[in-house]
Amino acid sequence: MAVTFSDACERDIRRARYVRVAVYPEVKDWLPVQVRLEVSDCPRQLGFTSKAHRAGHYLVMGGAEQAQAEAARIRGSAVALVRVGA
Repeated sequence: MAVTFSDACERDIRRARYVRVAVYPEVKDWLPVQVRLEVSDCPRQLGFTSKAHRAGHYLVMGGAEQAQAEAARIRGSAVALVRVGA
């Protein structure tokens, strides 16, 4: 399944200083595994929402590797893929 991003997400991928795709583990009986595209102007704010740092995230419907590749294509540079809590 191909991953596509909204216009707002693509804009944020281009503008943000830091971009990563993060895979968050399942929280048993509450949340499934989540894949997020995270953007921020401060590396310490990745994974958080902060208007001051233009930080936020988008939920990804599809595979982490495909999201990473598409974000890198849009950005024109490498995008990190991290597994949080692993």
